[in-house]
Amino acid sequence: MGSRSKRIEWIRDGGRLVRMSTMFEDVFEDDELLLLKTDATNAFEKLVVQHKILIKPTFRNKLLKLGLQEKSGILSLPLEILIEIINHVSVKDVENLGRSCKMFNTLFTKTFITRVVLPLSEENMEKLGGKNGRYILSLTSSVNIRLWDDRNFERILRNMNLKYLKEIKFVGNNYSIEYGGGLISGYKSIMRNIFLTKKYVRKMDISIDSSTEYYHLMMKLKEMPYLEELCLRSSGLRSQFNETMPQEKTLNQVLNDMLSGLKIKILELKGFTMPWGDYSGKFGLSIISDSIEVLRLQYSKNFELSSIETEQLKEMQITSDYYYFCLYHAQSIEHGSFVYRKTDPPGRLARMLARGCPELDIYNGLDLNILREESEDGDWLAVLGAHKGEGID
Repeated sequence: MGSRSKRIEWIRDGGRLVRMSTMFEDVFEDDELLLLKTDATNAFEKLVVQHKILIKPTFRNKLLKLGLQEKSGILSLPLEILIEIINHVSVKDVENLGRSCKMFNTLFTKTFITRVVLPLSEENMEKLGGKNGRYILSLTSSVNIRLWDDRNFERILRNMNLKYLKEIKFVGNNYSIEYGGGLISGYKSIMRNIFLTKKYVRKMDISIDSSTEYYHLMMKLKEMPYLEELCLRSSGLRSQFNETMPQEKTLNQVLNDMLSGLKIKILELKGFTMPWGDYSGKFGLSIISDSIEVLRLQYSKNFELSSIETEQLKEMQITSDYYYFCLYHAQSIEHGSFVYRKTDPPGRLARMLARGCPELDIYNGLDLNILREESEDGDWLAVLGAHKGEGID
């Protein structure tokens, strides 16, 4: 029988050799992540989800090129001015503008690649054009970067033109499971050296941990003047004997210091199932911001809102993996069980929102302006009892 070539089954992770199959099976469950159990040879192919990058168009004749130059209005602007305008709109707006006419489509396809989802095939990587190629506006990576080696993945990113990057989604199983759930050094290096240096980012979806090192990285978000939407994700894994993060920060420390001076409009928190630093098993979240207009929280058994001061908040959405309550009864749990009182007062959350969110219009689809109209003095909390069962997450 002929000899079979050996498959590479091991990869180096922070100085340790780790079996590839183990890394795939340890991918955290997430509604946007794929749980893979396969051998390493097929894994990379299965991770590729973006199979087509449009090639850079060329002008087929001088008339088409001349047509772009002679068009009045925005098409006649120098490229530098056009890019400056594009920096003030979203990726979706750029895509819609590119669909408005053939001239815009040709110009934008020649200048930008609106969306890239990593990993890419070698063929599509070549179409990006390298670090001097077309400008990438949106970049998504939901993979375990250790499969490429931390430094190799950073080199891949450095070989892309990310100068005018607007949207970043950098998530996935990039936590060190053996040492209590902290982010690996390669992930932090990419955040520090690449993503947090991009001036024009408007939307960011990233992982987070409780280390002092990452705390200082999060403070750099204040230096990103265009940032409007931020989603933070935790692994959900904490360890009382955490060897990778000896100087942990609490979640409230990170959020309070980060939100002070950060002018974002949308904040989302996902995966915070365990406390940081306090191992009692329960923790309350404090949100203080003078700019947030939309707040999305993913509740767990051990986590709930304890205080909120958001004078500009217009919309709030809370989803739960464990408890499901309408707005009236939200956060009525005490010591792990629902507390029934004959008078049936509203839960802690409704009273908290009435005090700290004076401009709140929508809670989980419930229109509070309708309740304000029903109330004699415009107090939606006063008539909330007539809307029991509404606003369920």
